[in-house]
Amino acid sequence: MLCSSSASRVIYQPNESLTRQNPNGLWSFGFVQPDNHLSFELYKDYIPSVYGRFPYYDAFPGMAGVAAYGNVFSSEFNRMGVVFHNTNKDKFAKYGLDEYNLAPGQLLFHPGPNNTRACIRFTVPSADTYHIDAVFFTTAGPEIPGPSTDIHLSVNNVELRSLWLKRNIGRFAFDNIYLNEGDYLQFEIGYGEDKNYLYDGVQLNITITADTN
Repeated sequence: MLCSSSASRVIYQPNESLTRQNPNGLWSFGFVQPDNHLSFELYKDYIPSVYGRFPYYDAFPGMAGVAAYGNVFSSEFNRMGVVFHNTNKDKFAKYGLDEYNLAPGQLLFHPGPNNTRACIRFTVPSADTYHIDAVFFTTAGPEIPGPSTDIHLSVNNVELRSLWLKRNIGRFAFDNIYLNEGDYLQFEIGYGEDKNYLYDGVQLNITITADTN
């Protein structure tokens, strides 16, 4: 999705004008197996609002308007992770006892129990110099264990950086990376050192800027 532009730069962000399509413009939502960035598979389904569709969300009306990309109509839903998007324009979305508090437009990704990594992929539209800024965080309340995750950034099958994220904030920031048309940038989340996917939802804000030489 094209978010904004200037005379010399174009800015791309994944949570702008998302729809049920997948891929959605330059952004794709799916999953990969650990340490195999090229194993990417698209999620099969899109749900406009998880509230009213699944028993474990029906107890939380605060999740109304939270869309999900995932394999949600099969037994794979819990195995392949999920990407949530708060489509509400003017209200926060809340799940559980402060496990998730999503601002309007906010994205969250969550791994699967077998360490299948939820993945957000950006397909490079043209050869250019790019700048990457991605911030990862949690808003889990004090009564919630909070996430214990591993997060990865890769270009094609080459990992650029990874980090552990618990109750802290993580960031990937890269300047002046030359990418070719059709290259893939992937942001992936695994279940962390404790090998437990429970409470592992992490929110993220991604900005990718092209110099448009």
